[in-house]
Amino acid sequence: QAPLIFKMMFGAYTILVFILIGMPMNLSKANAVFYLIVVQFTMSMTPLVIIMPEERAIILREYRNGVFSASAYWLARFSLAICHAAVNALITTFYFYPLAGLPTTPVSKFTRWYLMQLLYLSCVMMLGMTVGMLSPSALAGIKLVVGIQIPWLVSAGVFPPFAHLRPALIYFH
Repeated sequence: QAPLIFKMMFGAYTILVFILIGMPMNLSKANAVFYLIVVQFTMSMTPLVIIMPEERAIILREYRNGVFSASAYWLARFSLAICHAAVNALITTFYFYPLAGLPTTPVSKFTRWYLMQLLYLSCVMMLGMTVGMLSPSALAGIKLVVGIQIPWLVSAGVFPPFAHLRPALIYFH
């Protein structure tokens, strides 16, 4: 499942990079970066929300049989989520960030972008695991993700204005 998620992320980042190429550093570019953050939220949280309700029965059975403790399971799951977040943050740092024309000097901006991405994606994945464990089913969990995301999207400008898009990309609007 992870290779498919990374391929989808590369595709989404590539589309965003094509939108951002040649765009001046202004509010439109900031909105497109916000759109990247929203895409990351969805792509990082949704798989966990789908998997966790299915794993819950197995986790509870193994816990009741004394195979492992709940804290050991959560520690392992959080560690895996942080590793996944680190890889995704590396992808955005070395693929999306320079191609989008964001400032790469001084190096501290580049490093801060990576650390911000790592922290953000780790928190989103932990939230996804928590929502997934609390939802009665995968479908209910997906509805919760959308319920979290819609107020966020409605309250912010998401896509660059029509006037700032290159002519080849106007049909994306």
